[in-house]
Amino acid sequence: MHGMYYTLQDFLTHTEGVTYLLILVALAGIAGFWFYLNGRDEDDH
Repeated sequence: MHGMYYTLQDFLTHTEGVTYLLILVALAGIAGFWFYLNGRDEDDH
């Protein structure tokens, strides 16, 4: 945490940024897992 938030706008801006970062990490993880599962199926054939 960066310290004290003096206004609600500061707090909401910070949490919005953190939320966007978490969404990007989750999407990258889902895409990576999807490619892992699909790559595994192609090797068996």
